[in-house]
Amino acid sequence: MSRSKRPVCVVLGTGSPTGLSILRSMGRHDIPSVGLDARVLTLGSCSRHCSAAETYRDDEDLLSLLLSLGQAGNHRNLILCESDQLVLFVDRFRSDLEQYFHLGFSAQASVRDIINKKSMVRLAQEAGLTTPVTFSFPETPPGDLKELTPYPAIVKPLFTQSHYRTKGVIVHDSQGLLRSLEHDRFREGCIVQEVIPGDERRLWTCMGYCDNNAVPVALVTGHKLRQRPRDFGLATLAVSRDNATIRKSTASLLRHLGYAGCFELEFKESATDGYVFIEANPRVCSLNELAVASGVDLPYLAYCMTCHIPPDCAGPQKDGIHWIDVTRDLDTCLRYYRTSDKGSLRDWADRSVTSDAHAVFDRHDLKPFLLDVGKFLAKTVVEFIGLQKARRE
Repeated sequence: MSRSKRPVCVVLGTGSPTGLSILRSMGRHDIPSVGLDARVLTLGSCSRHCSAAETYRDDEDLLSLLLSLGQAGNHRNLILCESDQLVLFVDRFRSDLEQYFHLGFSAQASVRDIINKKSMVRLAQEAGLTTPVTFSFPETPPGDLKELTPYPAIVKPLFTQSHYRTKGVIVHDSQGLLRSLEHDRFREGCIVQEVIPGDERRLWTCMGYCDNNAVPVALVTGHKLRQRPRDFGLATLAVSRDNATIRKSTASLLRHLGYAGCFELEFKESATDGYVFIEANPRVCSLNELAVASGVDLPYLAYCMTCHIPPDCAGPQKDGIHWIDVTRDLDTCLRYYRTSDKGSLRDWADRSVTSDAHAVFDRHDLKPFLLDVGKFLAKTVVEFIGLQKARRE
């Protein structure tokens, strides 16, 4: 970094398709990038677009590493994060880091409040958006919750928990709700929300970048086609579709938050209430390659705006661009669609070849995909052995 002739992008978290996509966005424009992760071998660290990779043990070690990088550099470099946890880390040490780095996000509202699901519902309501019927625990006693909650409902932790495979727990009656509230993952608080009817195709995303006046510089809208888990999870197949209503709601919310930086908002289309706000992420998200293929390269746009470079990647959006996460979509089809949709595996094979954008696969940068496939196969074998052992017992 000390020898770089231009600002560097420091990518916090390289183990997911999100971190990999940020690195690729920078590498495609010959911008040097450093990937930091707690793990040694990650999707991003083996990418040819990662100029250097470093590991850390804990938050204290990560802060020390960042300060060392900042002090050694001859530019004020950019930090972009792959996860909510890392955004919260950067926000917590903002005063230490911002003398050396552009932090990639800011807001008049607390960034922690944006990530906190309970306070984010309140902020969305203040901005005039429709939200699901929501109750908070432990503020609302269990006895009242079981009577007031519209079923089915989803119980969500206040903050994303990356070590769990699901965003929340679906409950269908008061007994299920009370059992869920006893779970360790909800001990520090949670929200209970109504489930908006409709399949994953009604789940819309709006990705973009806002300038320092909280005005969107570029927006991309689209919706999911498949996700894992099927009811509430991460997209494994998606398509770009322009949606003026969501663009308008997005602009209103970001103006209310006073937000600047990359973001992703999620809405669900309701037959009775229009577009219902679901959640906000103040960072680049897993569908970034969909945005890139649609004409909006969000990480590079953030770099251009930070470094006062005229951007050439701010749209307009291309419609009908398909994005797929090949290994995770295969797993999705095998787990959730095989019984109800006999053609899902055939569709997966077709989409794998014809999609315009991929979460991990890139024929010019194959190592991350080979690592991803290897991990998927190893996981499948372990699960198969475990299933056979359980059957024998």
